[in-house]
Amino acid sequence: MDPYFVLQVSPESGDTEIRAAYLAKIEQATPESDPQRFQELSTAYESIRTADRRRRHEFGRTIVYDDTPVGVVRRCLAFHPPNRPPDFEFMKQHLRDCLKQMP
Repeated sequence: MDPYFVLQVSPESGDTEIRAAYLAKIEQATPESDPQRFQELSTAYESIRTADRRRRHEFGRTIVYDDTPVGVVRRCLAFHPPNRPPDFEFMKQHLRDCLKQMP
């Protein structure tokens, strides 16, 4: 599921634009009238509602590096916001997952 497609916003959209699109969509698909669509909209909104969540979503979607520890570190560094240190907890979790998959 592509949350940008579900909410009909572009990946360059800001927090307020994404929230406005979400609110407009859930007015049409309330939990009572269409619970499945409402859940889909809520999941999409939750995955991209803040800049940090959008970075995390893009982290796993766009750049395809290998799953070696070096590839994970390169991916983390590619998606950290400028003028801020990388999210080391996020990077450590992906490194742990990578090491679990290694033979």
